[in-house]
Amino acid sequence: MNEVMTLEDAVVLRICAQLAYEPAPGESIDHGASFFSVDGFRIAEYELSSMDLVEVMVTLEEEFEISILESNDIRDIDTIQKLSRFIASEATDVRIEEFCKTWS
Repeated sequence: MNEVMTLEDAVVLRICAQLAYEPAPGESIDHGASFFSVDGFRIAEYELSSMDLVEVMVTLEEEFEISILESNDIRDIDTIQKLSRFIASEATDVRIEEFCKTWS
């Protein structure tokens, strides 16, 4: 049986799926890196554009049935860690559990 992963790890895998990118086994993604870094936010060699980020946020809004973009200054949720904390504070426990199981 698969172990249920953390919300942060599940969000990373969801972003990868959105970008049609499959992370290599053991590949590390910095959950504390800013989406708006001067160097850009990267998943391996892939640099997310601002349009990629908006698409990811909209997808997460739909999956969790929460409002991310309309009710927040995006700079306040500019990392995987902060985004995951926001989702945890707004989404139902059932939605979070289902999401994490889906991406496990």
